[in-house]
Amino acid sequence: MMKMIIVDDEPIIIQGLRETIPWDTYGIEIVDVASNGREALEKVRQYAEVQIVLTDVKMPIMDGLELAEQLQNRPNAPKVIMLSGYDEFDYAKTAIRLGVKDYLLKPVDVDELLQTVDKVKKTIVSEQSARQQFNQLQMKDVMAHVLFATPFEHASPSFDIGTLSVLPILSSMKQGAQLTRELQDSAHQRHFDQWQTLISSLVDQRGSSCASLYIEDNLLLTCIYCLNDKTPNMLKIIEQLKVSLESHLRFHFIVSNQIIPIKRLPEVKMKMVYALEKLYIEEGTYSVLTEESRIREESKELPHELEEAVIRPLQAAEAKELNEGIEVLFAYLKQQRFLLTEVCKCCHAIEKRIGKLYGQRSSHYDVSTLELAFTQEVNVHRHNSYESLKALFEEDMRLIFAWLHPDQKNHHHWLIDRAMSYIQDYYKYDVKATEVADYINISPNYFSVLFKQYTHMSFNEYLNHLRVEKAKSLLEETSDKVTAIAEQVGYQNYKYFVQVFKQLTMMTPTEYRRFLS
Repeated sequence: MMKMIIVDDEPIIIQGLRETIPWDTYGIEIVDVASNGREALEKVRQYAEVQIVLTDVKMPIMDGLELAEQLQNRPNAPKVIMLSGYDEFDYAKTAIRLGVKDYLLKPVDVDELLQTVDKVKKTIVSEQSARQQFNQLQMKDVMAHVLFATPFEHASPSFDIGTLSVLPILSSMKQGAQLTRELQDSAHQRHFDQWQTLISSLVDQRGSSCASLYIEDNLLLTCIYCLNDKTPNMLKIIEQLKVSLESHLRFHFIVSNQIIPIKRLPEVKMKMVYALEKLYIEEGTYSVLTEESRIREESKELPHELEEAVIRPLQAAEAKELNEGIEVLFAYLKQQRFLLTEVCKCCHAIEKRIGKLYGQRSSHYDVSTLELAFTQEVNVHRHNSYESLKALFEEDMRLIFAWLHPDQKNHHHWLIDRAMSYIQDYYKYDVKATEVADYINISPNYFSVLFKQYTHMSFNEYLNHLRVEKAKSLLEETSDKVTAIAEQVGYQNYKYFVQVFKQLTMMTPTEYRRFLS
């Protein structure tokens, strides 16, 4: 409902305008009436959210034109619709200069008045939307500036950062790594947009505003804010949000239990990230950050025998025992409620120890050349479950196992057979190693190691050899142009095709055809 006051010095006109038109059916609430401009100004101050003033021109004490001029100087000034019994150009010209939205003559035609009010309503909604979007952009700027010391992108804020307070919400998508794998870039962006829209709509329904900022992969920080003097009941908002957020089972949410000055956001964000990590291992959806929330200062330690349960079978080339060791390791981590960052440290320590163990033997066994997940920094907000980290660690161990024990490759021949079959079917297209790895359901890193063990070539080398062999057959068996043959075997760039062909056969395609004839 939009709030409106009616101003006229004739009670009968006020009564008629107020009671004969069903304003509520048109989305208008008449909050009060006034008999002159001065009284109307008091009413506007009293009802801070008045958006429309319907006023007469000729009134005692303060007329409609002076009222319009006074209102024009107020922040978020209400829109003025003026009624007059005087069809005089000067009145209308002055009214327009003072920002009056419309000027109607008495006696007022009800349909014309309703059309005018509806038009003004649409203008207000449009301006509110534009103002809200601009405020959101500025709030994002402020959040980024406070958290990361970045410069403002959309000019300096139009509000005082020093007095600005917010209610933070931190959220992440469950199974973020799986989602990233499954979605293409455009679909991934649409998903993130929908995520922000979901939270905005939940906050908007409570009559508040918010801005959201991705602070890490799969980690969205939202700040509920209020830029006017009216402080919302945040405890009520928290309770209302709890009901809504808990029903969205695809997400994890941490909500602060208090409004904080925006300058405290970096400190509170750290606590919220820690609380979110605890929520991951509890497999919960929603939690409230309290003042009692403390960051654990000391990391948990992994018993030496659990490291040995992984390293011993790796040394002995016992694949079954290696898998059992990983199962025991992660069962312990889960039972002891290791935080996911602590799990990453344990996995990193094991891989570092394996690297030292084998790096001392010879360069052939140097596992540091492998792209292992836990030798790099793993994002626990993307891999936000024990299961996701376990899958990463299993992949790393398979990769190390295949690297250290190439004689065991017969265990995986069926995977490479499937890969070869796929390449034979799709070599004419822009086939990539990641695509083939996805087809046989292993990681690109593991696929690269296995593929080279079986073929003694990299994927690209093998693909080029295959394409050149197919091209040689076409050069011999058909009279197709060389440019057409290049496209038929998967090369869109003719010059590159000639370059690869000559590199592998010591002659150009044209020379090869001439040689055959």
